[in-house]
Amino acid sequence: MLSKIFKWLLEKKVPYTSALVLLCFIWAILVASFGGLLVFIGADFEATGTRNIFFLIYFGGVGLASLFILIEYGILRFFGIKLERKEFRALNDSIINGHINPDVSAEELSRIYYALVNIARWKGARDLLGGEIVIVAVSIGEWFFSGQMTNVPIIFIGVNIAVLSLFVYAIVFNDTITSSARRECKVLLAKKGVRLEEFPFLSLRNKSKLFIILIGLALLSLLIFIKPFNPLIVALAVTTLTIIGLLNNFLFESIYIEFAEIEESIKGLTEGKEALFFSGSSDKGMFDLSKN
Repeated sequence: MLSKIFKWLLEKKVPYTSALVLLCFIWAILVASFGGLLVFIGADFEATGTRNIFFLIYFGGVGLASLFILIEYGILRFFGIKLERKEFRALNDSIINGHINPDVSAEELSRIYYALVNIARWKGARDLLGGEIVIVAVSIGEWFFSGQMTNVPIIFIGVNIAVLSLFVYAIVFNDTITSSARRECKVLLAKKGVRLEEFPFLSLRNKSKLFIILIGLALLSLLIFIKPFNPLIVALAVTTLTIIGLLNNFLFESIYIEFAEIEESIKGLTEGKEALFFSGSSDKGMFDLSKN
């Protein structure tokens, strides 16, 4: 679904990085609303009288942070202004309708590839920084206007759940959605005789850890609803997360082993030898691969 929307935006002449950030912006509004709801449910604004202050500073901060990121990703190109990050300018100038201009120089292609590889890392880091600035601003505002620290822990937890959810989405979405452009860039560089240095970012092991982070955030969101504080419920949540984490690790390790078997079997191809693939896996997909 998201890839289709992304392609549609590119077909409508939306700049490449602007299309990326617009889809991230929609998710940012969703998780920001979720974080605000968590704080609203968990905090005692009746006692402090700062409910309106919280929402004003919180959504005002989210709006300012989002505006800064939108500008950095080239949203002002809609008004004929090229004010985006310099690494993104090459993407917006050279990627038209989702395809890289084949006439660009090898040097420009290298810059494009570097930007495509790092765009997920840059977006995740920017979201973390912006989110933590919002948390600090809201916490200071809560303390200043109420003279109390009662709601600050809930604000810290609730908003961080939103920030981390945005962080995971940003790095996975940007890394996935730009894969087609990265592949096309590699092909063009190869045709120009340029030896490309690979920059791997997310491994299967890293992705499995992101999955555990999401489970942890879900459990933490539910714990906010539990009043008064119950250590047994917390212990149950931690135990549940540990069990899921271990099972998740075993699952992804089995997938990783299968990739290692494929890698081992095809080493002979690079030496001009016949390659035979015999997997110890019992997965149907691996059997089909072995037959082919």
